[in-house]
This record gives sequence, structure tokens and C-alpha cells, in this order.
Amino acid sequence: MDERSAVERFAANAVVLRVLAEQIRAPRHLRDLCLVSRFFHSEFIVYLYRELDTPIERLRPANPHVVHTRSLVARSCAERRDNDHDAFNEVAQGWILKMPLLETFFWPDPYDLRKPTMELLRKSCPRIKGIHLDYLNTDGLAALYFPRPGPIMRTWHHNLSAFKNLESLTLNHLGGSLPAWRAHLAQVLMDSPNLKALDLSLSGMTIRQMYPGPEYDLRWFDRLCDDYGTRGGVPLKLRSLRCGHAVFPLSHSSLTRLVDLAHLEEVDICNKNVNWGGRTIEQIYRSRHSRSGITFESFGPRHCPRLRRFSAHRYGEDVYEYLRAVAAEPAFARQLAVCIAGMGSRSTGDSAVFFKASPKHPGFPLRPRMVEVELNREKIEWFAHCDATGTPAKTIFDVIANSNGTNLEGLTLQMHNEQWSARFLELPSLEPALRRMSRLKQLAYNPFVASRQALGRAAQAGVPREIVLGAAHRFATAAPALEYVGMYRQFWRVKRHDNGYVEMVELQRSEWRAVELFYQSCWNLHRFPNWGVPDSVDWPNLYQAFE
Repeated sequence: MDERSAVERFAANAVVLRVLAEQIRAPRHLRDLCLVSRFFHSEFIVYLYRELDTPIERLRPANPHVVHTRSLVARSCAERRDNDHDAFNEVAQGWILKMPLLETFFWPDPYDLRKPTMELLRKSCPRIKGIHLDYLNTDGLAALYFPRPGPIMRTWHHNLSAFKNLESLTLNHLGGSLPAWRAHLAQVLMDSPNLKALDLSLSGMTIRQMYPGPEYDLRWFDRLCDDYGTRGGVPLKLRSLRCGHAVFPLSHSSLTRLVDLAHLEEVDICNKNVNWGGRTIEQIYRSRHSRSGITFESFGPRHCPRLRRFSAHRYGEDVYEYLRAVAAEPAFARQLAVCIAGMGSRSTGDSAVFFKASPKHPGFPLRPRMVEVELNREKIEWFAHCDATGTPAKTIFDVIANSNGTNLEGLTLQMHNEQWSARFLELPSLEPALRRMSRLKQLAYNPFVASRQALGRAAQAGVPREIVLGAAHRFATAAPALEYVGMYRQFWRVKRHDNGYVEMVELQRSEWRAVELFYQSCWNLHRFPNWGVPDSVDWPNLYQAFE
């Protein structure tokens, strides 16, 4: 059999082509395959439209291929600046009608989700398994006119009861009547016994209108768990639990009524004060030595043996105690990715305490699978705005490399003072440490700080794109096993050639969101990020090519 016939046989095997398509995440590559031939088009077009994460206004109204769509992110064009919520909802409704196989639906800001859109989703998409809604954090203008929640706000919520057997549920900025939401969610969760991922957060504006009063207190999530248990619900075997703004798991007994902790693999706790508009509504940490009351011990090795990722959005004494408990169980720590904003405390006196043995801090060092640390003026410091003396960057890099170089798979370096960005890209002490991190696969360096010049805003201070790319290339060359690098909202895959040359391949959004260190970072505060290279498929031309 000659080479030509072998290629032809491969190209004519539909089963082989489908297996190949399952491995491709980048729409640009699927697009290129669709343009090879009519047969390739018929096979790969299903996968090209499988996940639609492109502005829905850019799709051709007569596009027949959206019938294959399984996942839709209903986002608008970046240049759209109008506030016509009804018009955008009508556009979304038109596409939902054409997607009977839709399984996962994402609704990000900045448009309010209207009730008819949800009703149409229920009627037209019976296979829905995942709902991810990012409500406007203003609760509607009605909130501005009521010192306490009025009739409009009390009924302001979408009916999710028709969605059964969900596998993932995200509800950000829940507003209106929070008691009504709590009762409604308890029933929704009852109807989804196979739920694997739950993400909840409450609207700060709603809480501001209700507080102080009986409509909201810090035990809102505990009461949701208790309501679920009272209805006879069996603890859900969640793999992912994200407790966002004002959602605090305070009681272990309440938490276990909702969640079977033995199956948890990912936990994200937003342990920040309840706030709105820069004002604190309710403090959960009264001082830097206080505890929030959150049951962090529930997510330790005793209760969550399968946990692979733990994130907290603020450092406190209770988080320190949790880290010490994790460090005391080396096998558990080696499987864990730790992401904690402001990790440290001025009371410890040593920034590297988590990564080296110290008689003052028994139980350490901490040797996790992945870790995030903070940089500030070439030092690791405890808080973003403190001028206390910290540990030099070289010391912290050496400590991490010496204590955890053979285990660490992911490292995020976060720096707060953006005006120092260019100088930080020249850190001479990082590259020698990277050479000793033999298993490091993912590196993020200020991943969610804007490289403003790269985004076309040269008038603002920022880091030029070529400098960012040069630094990423140096880091990739230094770290022998590195596979992914993310810096200043730009993300690359490291491609190593046989001759030793290291090539940086820029990732599209659909690709980098699948990289754990980038998407799961607690620095990434957006659930539906629009950063990275857009999935810029030329949909009209793709369709017209085979008319």
C-alpha cells in the first residue's frame, strides 16, 4: 500500500476523524479541517459548533450548523455599548430556538436575563444539564427605591424548577428576596441528585438594602443546607463547590446535610467581608488575628480525602490553621493545589514560613501540587499595600525549589504594583529556581493583570507585548517540563522541538480555560472571562464555502 492510499483511507474513515475531533479544542484548527473537503466538513462541522463562545450577533441568521451546539455562552460583541437588555434577549432567544441539543447554557454580564429567555430555554432545550447565570449585580433599578425589599424585589427571581437532573449550577449575584431564593434553590437541588458542581454568590446591593434585618444574615448558606436536609434530600456528591460573595459555610453539620464531602475535588471560599460599592456591610474578620467562623476544617484530609484544589480569597488565622493541618499530612498536601490571596500574616515574621521547616510553626513546610504566591517590589509580603519587610524574591524561589522542586506542578506569581511590572519581568532569581523545578508544568505570572499596550491602549502604563513574550520564552526555556505559561492576560503552550528550540504557541480562550492553573486561579474573579486570543472563527465565510 503506497503512502497516498494510506492517507486516503485515513481521511475516509469517519470513526477515526471523530476520534481526532474529540481531541481538538481550538476552533481555528477545526475550521481549517472543515475547509479541506466536503467530507471533512460534514464530519468536523459538528465539533466546530459543539461549543459556541463567540458573540451571538455575529452568527448568520440562516446558519444551519447551530443545531449541533451543545454549549452556548450567550455573550455580546465587545464593541456593543447599548443598554437594550430586551433586544439582546431577543437575539439570544432566536438562537436558543435553533439549538435543541443544547446541554450547557452560560449567561454572563452585562445584560439582564429576562424571564421569556428562561422559559424558552426550558421548552426548547430538554437536554439541559448545566446552567450558569451571572445576574446583574444591581438587582434592577427597583432596589434603589426601596429602603427594604419591596414587592418587586421579593418576586425578583427566575423559576428554575422545570430544570431537572442538572449536573452543574452557577448562580452569581443572586438578588431580590434571598429567603425566596433559598427555598427555591432547596427544591431545585432536590430535583438534581446527580449535581456535580455548585457555585453560588449573593448580590451586595440586595444585602445592602436588606441589612440589618431578618432577610439576610451570615448563615444564609447554612440555612439553605438545612432546608435541603429538612426536605429529605440526600447529600450531593459534588466534585466542585464554590462559595462566592456572602455565601459562608459556617456549620459543619449543616454543610454535610447538603454535600457529601468525601467526593469533593475542588473548593473555593470567598472569605471576604460582605460589601457593596467599596463599603463593608458585615465583617467576618474583626481583626487580623480573628477567625471568620467558616468551617475550614471540613475541607481537610479527614473529611475530603479526594480534594485536589483549595482556594480562599483572604488570609486569616483560620486559613493558617488549615494550611498547617494540610502540611501535617504530606500525602494529602502533594495532591493539593493551594490558592490563597494574601497568603501570610505580619505576625509570623517570615514570609517563607509555609515552605520551610520552622520551630515557631510546627507542621510546616507545605509541599502542595500547585501554589500561588504574591510578589511586591521583589519581595514576598503579606498584604497588597503593606510596607513591612518581607523575604527577598530570591529567597522564596530558592525555598520553594529546594523544598518542593520535585513535586510542584503549578506556580503562580502574583504582583500587585503594576507600575513595577517591566522590572519584575527581568527577575534574575526566578530562572535558576525554575531549572530545579523538574515537574513544573504550568506557570502563571500576573496572569490577570492587563498588558495594556498589547490591548491597544498605549496611552496607559503597561507592558509591551514583545517584552511579555520574551519573558515567557525565557521562563519556558529555563523550566525543563513546562507546558503552559500565562502572563498579563496572554497564554501560551510550550512546544519543544528536537533541536532544543522552544516555541510559544498562543492559546485561544477555549484552550487556556481548560488549563487548571489559569482558569481556577482565585485571581481570576470573572466566571466568564473574555481574555486571551478570541475564538475568531469567520463563521459566515465558513458557511458560504460549502453552499
